[in-house]
Order: sequence, then structure tokens, then C-alpha cells
Amino acid sequence: MNSSVVSILVVDDELSFCEVLKIGLQDEGYRCNISDGGAKAIKLLREEKFDLVVLDIRFVSESIDGFDVLKFIKKEYPKTKVIMMTAFSSEEGIWNEINAKKFGAEDFIRKPFALEMLLRDIKQVLENPPTIPKREEVSVSTNSATVVGEPGPIALIDAEHPL
Repeated sequence: MNSSVVSILVVDDELSFCEVLKIGLQDEGYRCNISDGGAKAIKLLREEKFDLVVLDIRFVSESIDGFDVLKFIKKEYPKTKVIMMTAFSSEEGIWNEINAKKFGAEDFIRKPFALEMLLRDIKQVLENPPTIPKREEVSVSTNSATVVGEPGPIALIDAEHPL
């Protein structure tokens, strides 16, 4: 995909963070729009076609969260790819990542991150077909420190365990 025609929507309740990402993405040749919340993001998605949405999980001042927006995107615009992001770490971060993949996000990145990391992830996501949300269950085995689901068991590292 040619980056000069790729349209990206960045959604985060910290507008200054959105602005920094917008500048960085535009410097790389992407067309970029920003939203400081989920309701505004849904409005923009209805008005404009986006190839990719970089989407935060939590919006402090809204009743909807990034997972609600992700579900909306995958239902209404299944070809639009999504990279979820969050500043939450440890146990909550693990569950956020599992749920992001379960609901169809193509990738997940933890804040803070270097712009180069996001650019690498964007390139990889744009080169692959969109993710179709899976309906199977995910379970965690605290005895063996693994997450079980598709595509198979994932061993947790010491920092992610004990759950």
C-alpha cells in the first residue's frame, strides 16, 4: 500500500498526543485526522473513509471506550484496520491486548512508544489482510502461566504472571 494515499485516524482523549502523532504520520506521507474521543471518532468514520485507525482503549470523559469503537468499526467497516493502544500495563494490559485481538484489532501497542515503533506496526498491519473477529473463548491457566485460545496457547512471561 502506498503511504501517500493511506488515511489514518488517531483516537485518544489526550489531544496533544494526537497532534504529535498526526505530525509524525504526515511527515511520513500519511493522510491523518484526529479525534479526542470515541463518539467523535464514530462520527468521523461515518463521514470519511479510513484505511487504519490507531485507537486508545480508554476515554476519560465518555461512557463508550475503545472496545466499543473497535466493535463498531469491525461491524460497519470491516476492511478498516485497527491498532489498539493503551498506557495500562501488567495484568490489565494483558487482558486489554487479549480483548483487542478477540474483537478484531490487527495489532496492539503499549504507551509510551517511539514513533518508529508505531510506523513499523502500521507498515506491517497495512501489508496484511484485515482481522476478522473470532468468537471463540479465551481462558487463562494460572497453574501453567498460559493463555489458551486461537491460534494456540501463549506462555506468559514472569512479568505477566502471577495473574
